[in-house]
Amino acid sequence: MQSMNDLSKEDLFRLLACLQSELEAREEVLKILKHEKLNGVDFRAKYGASGCLSGDSLNFMDPFQALQRDSFVMPVASSEGENALKNLYDSQLVQLEHLITSQKHAQTKMKEHLLSMEQKYRKTCGELEEQRKKHEHDAAQDDDVLVLLDKERERLKSEVN
Repeated sequence: MQSMNDLSKEDLFRLLACLQSELEAREEVLKILKHEKLNGVDFRAKYGASGCLSGDSLNFMDPFQALQRDSFVMPVASSEGENALKNLYDSQLVQLEHLITSQKHAQTKMKEHLLSMEQKYRKTCGELEEQRKKHEHDAAQDDDVLVLLDKERERLKSEVN
């Protein structure tokens, strides 16, 4: 191998170009890693989900970790395409949050309706039980009246004979 002093101008330019490309590649990797780390922090801050960069075990059922894994595999898009994709994701997120809000509202209304129905059911059951007892009481009184009428009939029959 040649010493540094023995290198030609052409060799020095080639080495400089290699070092410059390595430096640019390193800067690009650092930029990507910083961006991914910030995205992971944003996800955790917004949704409370742990990211796969934090050293946690992989959870294949966690949608946020799946999205992060997908972002590692996807090639870096142009900033214009990235902005369009970000706008799409933001609008979908707003729609999803709106759907969640409306579902929570519907759930609250259903709970109120269910409680109302349960109260009406208990009231109706109470009324039916009260009517059943009244019917039993009336039937018992009717039996007593029939017994008295039978006795009266027998007495009148015996008087006539």
